[in-house]
Amino acid sequence: MNLEALLKQAMDLEKVQSMLYQGLEKKFYFSKEISQFWSGMAEDEKGHYDSILKMFNQFNPDQLSVEVDNNLYNAICKGLSELKFSRLKDVFDLHDACKLAAEVEDYETVAVFEFIHTRFKDDSRRLKVSEGILAHMNKLTSFSDKFRSVDERRRIRAIPQF
Repeated sequence: MNLEALLKQAMDLEKVQSMLYQGLEKKFYFSKEISQFWSGMAEDEKGHYDSILKMFNQFNPDQLSVEVDNNLYNAICKGLSELKFSRLKDVFDLHDACKLAAEVEDYETVAVFEFIHTRFKDDSRRLKVSEGILAHMNKLTSFSDKFRSVDERRRIRAIPQF
């Protein structure tokens, strides 16, 4: 697999992640704090997409044709196959939403962060993307920690019909 295919798949994964966060925003529309959080996470994913697109556009055809680790490409493909919009039907409460978000972020970490971090060690683009993804992951952890316990997160029910 080459860099071009990997980056295109990574951009597709960012789109799917944004869509899932938008769905979570709707499932918790009754809470301004919670719905705004998911909206912000969706916007972060759009920013990640834009960062990858910008990086993609800075490479020349020879650079884009360089072979990359198939394991990374397969991880992205797995994320795209498993992170479907239909997964939102399995979100019954805030705890389920946080679990789904953690899974979303795990795919992003493997697919984008690890690749960029190892492939572009001395590149300023790496630092910007890496910092953005780390801040995004910390945002999710801080949000989940606000609700202190699984029981507290379970008490905040999602809208089932979405």
